[in-house]
Amino acid sequence: MKSFQKAIFPSLFIAFATSSGYMAYKMIVKVPTEVIVLLGLSESSDKYNTLMYYFLQNSVWGLAVVLLGLLMTAYLLITKNKDEQTNVIYVEKIITKNAQNDTQSQVLLEPDELFIQNLKQELSAYTKDLDKAKILLTQLANYLEAAMGAVYRAEHRPQERHIEFMTGYAYHIPDSDTLKFEFGEGLTGQVAKEQRPLHLAQVPQGYTQVQSGLGSASANALLIVPIINQYKQTQYIIELAAFLPFEKTNEMLVQRAGELLL
Repeated sequence: MKSFQKAIFPSLFIAFATSSGYMAYKMIVKVPTEVIVLLGLSESSDKYNTLMYYFLQNSVWGLAVVLLGLLMTAYLLITKNKDEQTNVIYVEKIITKNAQNDTQSQVLLEPDELFIQNLKQELSAYTKDLDKAKILLTQLANYLEAAMGAVYRAEHRPQERHIEFMTGYAYHIPDSDTLKFEFGEGLTGQVAKEQRPLHLAQVPQGYTQVQSGLGSASANALLIVPIINQYKQTQYIIELAAFLPFEKTNEMLVQRAGELLL
């Protein structure tokens, strides 16, 4: 539609200018000559001079109106083109700005990137998934000042999908017990199902109890991050609880760290 408008406006302007020029020629030259010939007037007669003056006067006014119309049409065309160029530039700026924001949101801060590199080097010394998960969770909890944490591993079976407790930080279950959640069960199971991080900045009192030798207190913030494998399946879930809210960049950090388990 826009390309059609760009093509039709100049064409209309040229057609209008051509027809206006032809009308001016008719009014100034053609019509007076035909009328004088029709009336049989000679150039020396008073009627001839009066008639020519009348035609000339009206032709000047008509030509002025035509020129004004051409100028207004040209002005509208120029203004329209400028507006389109401004809109294009403005849209490009918005797209560029959004792209820059997206790029910045996907890049870790320098200390976080250094943490990931050090963690990757440390995990390279271990071969068992459980050992890697323990080291990773401990390092994450210390770095993010989390009070509790857990790593769950997902199991994908033909008739069942669930996540099972793998290891914890300041959280322990007896070796004889198992802790499982179906996909969609509870907050952790829901994150595994939706494959989207969950950050709760205000956890209800008593939801997560952090215990020490001196007493216990409720964690205020909860961060649950899914780790997705190459087949677009939830492979791990990392859950952290803290007294202070997590930052948006913490989600990416946990995700990058968790991908070291894949």
